[in-house]
Formats: sequence, structure tokens, C-alpha cells
Amino acid sequence: MKKRIISCLLSAMMITSAVPFAAQAFDDDITEDTFKDAVLIEDYDWLDNNVYFKIKEVYLRYNTDTDSAAISYVQEFPDEICFKVSANADIDDISRTAAEIDPELVLNSNNILTDGGYYITFRSRAESGEYKRIKPETAKLLYKSVKENVMDYYNCKLGQNFSDTVYYSYLTEYYGKGDIEEKLEEYIAETGLNAKLELIGKSDIYETPGASTPYYRYRLVPETELSGEDHLALAKDIYEKTELIPNGHVFENLIDDTTAGIVIDAVNSVEGDANCDGEAKIGDAVAVLQSIALPDKYALTEQGKFNADIDCNGITASDAI
Repeated sequence: MKKRIISCLLSAMMITSAVPFAAQAFDDDITEDTFKDAVLIEDYDWLDNNVYFKIKEVYLRYNTDTDSAAISYVQEFPDEICFKVSANADIDDISRTAAEIDPELVLNSNNILTDGGYYITFRSRAESGEYKRIKPETAKLLYKSVKENVMDYYNCKLGQNFSDTVYYSYLTEYYGKGDIEEKLEEYIAETGLNAKLELIGKSDIYETPGASTPYYRYRLVPETELSGEDHLALAKDIYEKTELIPNGHVFENLIDDTTAGIVIDAVNSVEGDANCDGEAKIGDAVAVLQSIALPDKYALTEQGKFNADIDCNGITASDAI
């Protein structure tokens, strides 16, 4: 009976990988290889993830020794132009200059540096609030406009991925006040699930001065060992029948891998260096013309486009002169 229930729950979920799970530890040092043996899941909207940016992929990792889990939401991080300017720089003037270059280029942050000066980031955002891609020529035009105030750093970061990872001590563990116990007992009774209900802890929360409210942590533990996919499917079914959401903890991490994004370095760039070999020569003119004639075969890198775009209006034949 238990196997049939779990099988039905699993078939209802859209899980697109059958990679077996190995016992593993979870930490907050997320890299591209972190998800190599993870399960890609598509049915995740019911989970309490508090994700802010556009989701690209969602992965489930499961520790078979502890039955703990980590669900990572890989998101498209907004493109950014980041640079340091001297303490006497006029931030308002820089913002106005950016808006003149591109009306959708907006100041995202302005942080005071301990060694003097400011660390500034700009993002491209439409009126709808949606973040947009930043073109290399836009980053270069802004760089030329503020160059005299730039200290030792000016980067344009494109196509980055960002991961919010939610760690679960147990996928069917619930925390809160109210009728958690009653709802879980009703679920077990109605489904005939062979499971036990464990009280993990109780705490008194003072929501108002002098008056405490008891909060409980319960764990619904199936008697049969489950895989990560099965356990997540069970948690989803519990949610659909009780509106209880598993209790998790969020860790935020940038995926530290060169495939996760592109960084254009303005300070160390060489004007006209289309092939990024550190020099501007006749070969760069050839590379520009080839990229225009056969873009699929001879595409320039984003750094190469930045270097070669002399007049800051995109790569054209005039950049080869």
C-alpha cells in the first residue's frame, strides 16, 4: 500500500533526472559542479523559496545518511557595471551621465570604501521593473565618460547565475504555531500512510511583551526509507492536503565558475584588441571584419567587442580602420 501511494505521488511530480543519490554533505560553497549529480526538478512553485530573480533551474540534492536535503534555485543575476571612483567624484553627475547614455541604466548601489572613494554599481532596468542585458558598448561609453574618476577597478558583469539554496533538516519537518499536529495526524489517518509523528521541539516566542506563544517543530517520519524524489513528492502531497510547507533555511551564493558569467575588464583592456591577445595589430582588424561577415563562425568575445568598439556604437566596419 505504501509503495503504491509513493509511486502515485512521484508520478505526479515533474522530475527530469534519475541520477542516483550518494551520501554527501551540504555547505554554502556553491559551484557549477555542485549540481552535477543533483536531480533537476520542475514542480517547485509550492515551496516557500522567497526567490527574487528570474529562475533558470531548480535542483534537489539529498543526503541519504541523514535524510536532509538542499534545494537550489539557480537564477539569472542582473547584468552590472561595477567600478570604484575617487572620494571627490560627483555621484549625482555620474548617474545623470549614465541616464544620458541609456535611460534604463540606473544606479543600484553606492557604497563608501574604507580606503576612500565609492564602489558603484549600475543595472539596466525597464519601466516594468524587469532587468535587461547590458551591451558592451554601453559599458564602454560610460567608462569613457567617468574614466578620470575611476580608481583601479571597472568591470561589466554579464550573464551571471545566482543560487538561493534552501537547506532542509528533513523534507517533512514543520515549524509554527497552531494546529500542525492535528493536520499531520489527519493526513496520516486519511491517506493510510505508514508513518509516525515526532515532536522535535517546542519554544515560547514573545510576539507581544509579557505574552508568549508556543511554537512547535514536528516531523512526519515514514516507516519506509525514501529516496529524495519520493520524500519531496510526499512533502508536496502533504502541502496540497494541509497547506503545510516544510521548514527550511536559506543560504545565498554566487556560483563561482567561469561558465556562470562573463566579466569585461575596462581598466586592463587594450583599445582595438579584438582578439584579446594584449595588443592592437592588423590581426584585430581582420577579426572585426570576419565577425561582421561570418558572426557564427568568427564571433568576438564580449571582452573583444568591448576592446574593438572604438566609437562605442557596436561592432561595425569602421572599427577595423
